[in-house]
Amino acid sequence: MLQVSAESMDGVADYLLCRTKVPGLALAVVTGERVLFAKGYGYRDLDARLPMTTDTSYPIASTTKGINATLLGILTERSQLAWDAPVRLYLPRFRLQDRLASDAATLRDLVAMRTGLPRHDLVWLENVATRGELIAALEHLAPSAGFRERFQYNNLTVTAAAHVAEIVTGRSWEELVQENILQPLSMRSTCFNRPESGNVAASYQEDSQRRLTRYRYLDTHLIAPAGGTIHSTISDMARWVSFNLNAGAIDGQRLLRRETLSELHAPCVVMRGDPAAPSFLAAYGLGWAVDTYKQWTRVSHGGDLHNVNSCITLFPELNLGIVSFVNMGVWRFARAINQCVFDRIMGITAGEEMQTAIDGYEQRVEQNIQRRARLTRTSGTAHSHSLSEYAGVFTHGGYGSITIACEADALILVRHKLRVRLEHWHYNSWVIDDDEVFQYYRSHPLERSNRITFEVDADGHVVAFNMQPEQSVAAVRFMKRGGGN
Repeated sequence: MLQVSAESMDGVADYLLCRTKVPGLALAVVTGERVLFAKGYGYRDLDARLPMTTDTSYPIASTTKGINATLLGILTERSQLAWDAPVRLYLPRFRLQDRLASDAATLRDLVAMRTGLPRHDLVWLENVATRGELIAALEHLAPSAGFRERFQYNNLTVTAAAHVAEIVTGRSWEELVQENILQPLSMRSTCFNRPESGNVAASYQEDSQRRLTRYRYLDTHLIAPAGGTIHSTISDMARWVSFNLNAGAIDGQRLLRRETLSELHAPCVVMRGDPAAPSFLAAYGLGWAVDTYKQWTRVSHGGDLHNVNSCITLFPELNLGIVSFVNMGVWRFARAINQCVFDRIMGITAGEEMQTAIDGYEQRVEQNIQRRARLTRTSGTAHSHSLSEYAGVFTHGGYGSITIACEADALILVRHKLRVRLEHWHYNSWVIDDDEVFQYYRSHPLERSNRITFEVDADGHVVAFNMQPEQSVAAVRFMKRGGGN
């Protein structure tokens, strides 16, 4: 029987908290339906010195993808959906730029993220569009690979698959998940919005001066099925782990056939070193990554949202599951915690996973510093028009609308609740000012190295701006609504 030493688990947590600026973490270890260990460490709110507990609510982020796939699996068992039927059978308006992909893409392709589309994260960031509008946007987004050529992490296609479930049932994704998963699993502390008060994790990030700052939340509701909204606790997520370890059953109740769950956990496409891959040889299934760790099959998924990093790890052959989260936007820390916990449970000599994750974070910070430093600038130049002439609403078929406002002799980029000041770079180009809205250690669609360059027509009117929100494809053009007049 597997044994868990509290002292050993404390050692894993202490290592991370003592060697980094992470304020707090929580973890749970599960075998079958039994929780072997669960504990919170450090602070859920550093400013108020409030402790992290097993009932602290946090965004589970992309670990939601397994929940979404399970919902779709339930609907396939009811013959309301089929994994390998064309998406357009259910959603005739579904289009991608690649005509072959438009005609042939299935739900399996969308969930396994092998349509050829890269992330295109600016589509959903602070975008108040509907999921139906998201579907319409897909055909305006450039692919960076051929259809079924390779895995590319993509929140948009996963959300599109969930929208198909909404179409065939006539109910919202949130209602379907609540009724078919959260309620039967008695996940009573799990909800679809961040709780406004109570035992809730605040989250933190480092700024450009390496100071720890509190994160300001941005709206991610558009991609709820891919991980944009669900908040839960370690205690509740232990129930989700048990469900997956017990082949789709919990408390004597079967919610999913054993064969269906096995299909979700089976590999569909090789991840080929994608940043989301748990290892170089990992494959992606339906809402889960699949690989081998220390000779045992590992089924896992990480999450990173609102500067909270989480990871769920299953070892089906050992009937063992681990879930953890940390409330600082860092790279792979939760995954490293799970690996170290596993090693200690199995009596394996601890490797360098934790220190490797810490070193990897530092390397990513340095890489971003260097990348931003390489951005060329021509000194002594001025913009060609008055600032007010650059102001307006600019639109793109895929990315939606962005407003450029002129306030107090500065340009401000506005999108819903997101407001960031632009710094004039040279000529008609601006960059995002370093106001620390986004994580400093990682690239993002609106980072400082991504110049916004305004375009002037033959009559001297500002008519568009160009930027490159997705680095794997060419820059895109946002047209000024109403022209340049």
